[in-house]
Amino acid sequence: MEPEPSSYKEAASGPDAQEWLEAVDTELKAHAIDQTWSVIPKPAGVEEISSRWVLKIKRNPDDSIEKYKARLVARGFSQVEGVYYREILAPVARMDSIRLLFSI
Repeated sequence: MEPEPSSYKEAASGPDAQEWLEAVDTELKAHAIDQTWSVIPKPAGVEEISSRWVLKIKRNPDDSIEKYKARLVARGFSQVEGVYYREILAPVARMDSIRLLFSI
């Protein structure tokens, strides 16, 4: 069973480099199609949030390789409130509110 690479550099130089590069290309194409981000000017005095590749091998029940999966993720733990964001909003419905709407 092949170990999963811990970095992009390791994946690109390993024996399954072609499969990993195809997975990375698929991920970048998906971001382009979904228009996940846009390039904007960087505000003065603010550092960019770094990102990294999370690389996983998806397996079938018989332990054969189904596909190589690559995800580009932001390292959000480096964000500072007031610099990178101003508020946190997570709209959540309480069960009491849903029951009230159904009863009406």
